[in-house]
Amino acid sequence: MESLIGTLTGRLISILGEEAFSLYVHGSVVLGDFRPGWSDIDILCLTKAPLSPCQARRLLHLRQELATEHNDPGFRLLEGGILSLEAFLDASSTQAVYWGTSGEHLAETYALDPFSRQVLLDSGRLVYGKEIRPALTPPAMADIHRAIAAHLQVTQRFGASPSPSIHGAGWLLDTARGLYTLHTGHISAKTTAGEWALREQLVPAPAVLERVLAIRRFPLLYADDADTLVWISSIGPAILSFASVLEAALTAFDPETNPEISFPGGTL
Repeated sequence: MESLIGTLTGRLISILGEEAFSLYVHGSVVLGDFRPGWSDIDILCLTKAPLSPCQARRLLHLRQELATEHNDPGFRLLEGGILSLEAFLDASSTQAVYWGTSGEHLAETYALDPFSRQVLLDSGRLVYGKEIRPALTPPAMADIHRAIAAHLQVTQRFGASPSPSIHGAGWLLDTARGLYTLHTGHISAKTTAGEWALREQLVPAPAVLERVLAIRRFPLLYADDADTLVWISSIGPAILSFASVLEAALTAFDPETNPEISFPGGTL
């Protein structure tokens, strides 16, 4: 991992030159929950000035180029954005490069969701350049609440028919993370949130989540196991029943309809 990040850093500096400003790693890597075969490597690269068209083109497919050059598919796990510091702080339009699970593209804007923003603030690791986090505004409780609610809607829409892959089991862990945040006021790794939900007896189908956590801990053991993948495709009812628990918690901890309610953990 460190070698991969070091190689990425060197190539980014070679492309950006004096415009390179800050590079962060955040997400599961810094939360101690990186699971080869399941997790991504989340990055944020900020520059002094907007990317030039030439720089943007060179950066767009950089992770594939590095994977080929070094014969290391780990570079394809890199996800995140590359854009100017000013545009990131102001959420303004700019030339940005986006690397995601489904591909990469040039974009006019790039922002971190409230969960990622808080993890960056709390645990992000500055790999290169200047520290910019004192200039960042933490997400408000209402921002976090809306993000959880938006993900709940997606879960309720698609979770009934999870894909027959290890990632199809992730709906349960996303729900557990939302519950953990609502109940504690903090953000945790997904594995930690799942374990917490079991201890707190919040899971309607605990045996299902226990098996999902076993897959999460050692995803490479299960990625191509036919029985496991068939089982994952069958857990839609468990996903939806757990989503109902989250829906109730969203109502109980809604800072807009219940302004007197605050997250037990305090301000995020």
